[in-house]
Amino acid sequence: MSSSGVCPADSQASPFGRRVLVVDTGSYTVKAGFGGDVRPSSEFASIVGYPRHVPVCTLGMNWKSNFTGPEITDSNRFMLNVVSPLQDITVTNWDSLETLWAYTFGRELNANAEDHAVAMTEPAGWGPRDREKFAMIMFETFDVPALFSSTTAPLALYASGRTTGLVVDSGHGATSVMPVYAGFPLPHAVRPFAFAGRDVTSHLRSMMLGSSAGSPRPPAAGGVGTARARITGTERWEDDLAVIRDIKHARCGVSLGVSADSVASGSDPEKSELGERLYTLPDGQTITVGETLASRAPEPMFTPIHGLQSAVLEAVARVDHQLRGELLGNIVLAGGNTLLPGFSDRLRKELDAAVPRDAQVNVVAPHDAQYSAWRGASMLAGLGTFRHMAIPKETYDEYGPMVLRWMCLGLGV
Repeated sequence: MSSSGVCPADSQASPFGRRVLVVDTGSYTVKAGFGGDVRPSSEFASIVGYPRHVPVCTLGMNWKSNFTGPEITDSNRFMLNVVSPLQDITVTNWDSLETLWAYTFGRELNANAEDHAVAMTEPAGWGPRDREKFAMIMFETFDVPALFSSTTAPLALYASGRTTGLVVDSGHGATSVMPVYAGFPLPHAVRPFAFAGRDVTSHLRSMMLGSSAGSPRPPAAGGVGTARARITGTERWEDDLAVIRDIKHARCGVSLGVSADSVASGSDPEKSELGERLYTLPDGQTITVGETLASRAPEPMFTPIHGLQSAVLEAVARVDHQLRGELLGNIVLAGGNTLLPGFSDRLRKELDAAVPRDAQVNVVAPHDAQYSAWRGASMLAGLGTFRHMAIPKETYDEYGPMVLRWMCLGLGV
């Protein structure tokens, strides 16, 4: 959880009388705050935990039916079935997602949703039924007076000062490439990409398992459990991944390119100022994370045939030829996975090599790309015209859940 020093919920009037609640629900974290702020006031894990068993004695414990986000700690996690309501772009459990939002509004933002207009992000792959279910929860369960909803791409683009461009959004669970024109996404040209932040983490872990340089211990003779301990000195899967993820954030970067010879030989890729560094594990031991290991973990994102650059070119090819140059000149990165050092340079290099010589490729890499979508929604929520972009509850009451099928599809700014 983080704080940006925002004002209390009711201290600044919105077009609806009170500040707009802005929520970006990702598969890894929820980012929440108030319209008009630069950064979210709260960020926490997108998880909900349910007790495995009802304890016979709960002396000294404030036991309840579920635990959300920061409420899940080392002291109670082993007693909980922990679920992620949103995986990739798929809702695995709507009840858990509703629990996550209730916690967000009531505990993190200290607000009654029925007193505030709400601006929310939604996954690019949601279909009509998902959007209708989402509308029902917001208007019927939380009784919000007005709702604005958009996919992350137009919002991230707007946060960069643009309304037309191509957004490469790569977060924890999903990566997508979406062209946007005048604030409206072009769904026929959206290209999903099957590699995201958690895949980088998984790839790094697999390489560390097979790398003697990644462990101070001799190879284990046991099963998976001992192999995990050989890497991080932890016993639980969640702890193991947390350590590997921390190593990724501290050490990994994207190389400028890997030649065919280096792939075959396993030698270091072109570029790298990463060098070799020691990393201290939770058990106090240290491992050497080498340059090759650090730069190869993200490399599957840029494979020559099916890399991210190919998804970008496919998306551009699906729009009118008169728009293609403008899209290539306004590529905006969003999502925490794009913060890997060298990500934007590598993407630019791959695209420069693939497009005609007279094409101008420009990749915009915000320093806080993980907040781009939230910030775009916050900027819109602070506008006087926001009331014309949001769906009033009266309209929902008249037309029902299908109202989201034809409203809030674009920014309309």
